Amino acid sequence: IYASAGVLLFALLAAVIFFTVVALMDREIEADIVEVVEASSELLAVNRGLEEIRAPVAFGPVFIFAYNSSGTLVGNPRGLDAAEMVPRMTLLAAINSGTERRITRTIDGERFRLHFHPHVVEGELLGTIVGGRSLARRDAEVRMVGWTLGAGVAAWALLGTALAWIVAGRALRPVREAYLRQEAFVAGAAHELRSPIAVIRAASGVALRQSPPPAVGELLEEIDTVAHEASDLVDTLLDLARLSPPAREEMITSDLAVVVGRELSRLRPLLDEHEVRLVDHLESVAVFATPAAIGRVTRALLENVIAHTPRGTAVVVRTRE
Repeated sequence: IYASAGVLLFALLAAVIFFTVVALMDREIEADIVEVVEASSELLAVNRGLEEIRAPVAFGPVFIFAYNSSGTLVGNPRGLDAAEMVPRMTLLAAINSGTERRITRTIDGERFRLHFHPHVVEGELLGTIVGGRSLARRDAEVRMVGWTLGAGVAAWALLGTALAWIVAGRALRPVREAYLRQEAFVAGAAHELRSPIAVIRAASGVALRQSPPPAVGELLEEIDTVAHEASDLVDTLLDLARLSPPAREEMITSDLAVVVGRELSRLRPLLDEHEVRLVDHLESVAVFATPAAIGRVTRALLENVIAHTPRGTAVVVRTRE
C-alpha cells in the first residue's frame, strides 16, 4: 500500500511538472509573437499611405505577414507562402470584426501558432498583422520532457516495489520465525508427551486385564479413557504441526504401493484382532509425497475401520493411478 501510494504521488508530481513546463513554453511562445506583432503594427501606422510595408526581417523565430484593410498582402519580410500559411477565412473574420484571433495550424505535419491582430487607429482599420511561430521545437521539447518524466515514474515504480518487497520481507521475517518456533514447540511437546501417555495406557490396560476390584476397576477405566483422550489430543497436535507444506527440497517421489504395503504389515496384528478380512490390490504408482505423509493417511483410514465397523468387516485396500 505504501509503495503504491508513493508511486501515485510521484506520478501526480510528474504530471504537475509536465503541465507546468508546457504552460511556461506556451507562454513564452505567445509572448514572443505578441512582442513582434505589436512592433510590426507600428509600421502600419507609419506607412499607412504606402502599398507595401517594408518591415525588418530580424524577428528571430517569429515571422509576420502584413495585410491592408482590404485583406491584400502588403508585407512579407521573410518571403514565405502566405496563401498556404494564413487561412483566408480567419483573416477576413479578424478584419471584419476588428478583434484579435489566435489559432494553431498544421502544415505538412508541422504545427504553427498564428496571431491575427487588426490595427485600428482613431476608429479606422489600417490593416492586420499576422504573426506566427513554428511549434516544432516546442513539440519536440514537450515529448522529451514527457518521456523523461514517464521514465522517472517507471523507475520509481520499480524501485518502490523493490524497496516495499524488501521492507515487507524484513518486517514479516520475525513473524515467520515466531510461527516456526511455535510449530516446532508444538511438535516437540506432542512427541515428548506420546511416550508417557503410551505408558499410562499400557499400564491401565494390563491392570484391567487382571480383574481388579470394582472400585479400582472404575478408576482404571477412567484412567484408560482419559489416557486415550490425551493420546488423541497429542495426535491432533502433531497433525496440526504438520499442516504447513514441507519445503520443496524435502519433497520426494514415493511408490504408493510400497508405502501402503508396509503400513498394512505394521497394522496386521490390530486388523487380525478385529477379525478384519483384508484384501489388497496394490499397483505401483509414483506420487509426489513423503512416505510419512502417505503412512499417516493409511493408518488413519485403517484405524477408522477398526474403531467404527463390526468385527469381520471385509476391507479392500487398492492403490492405482
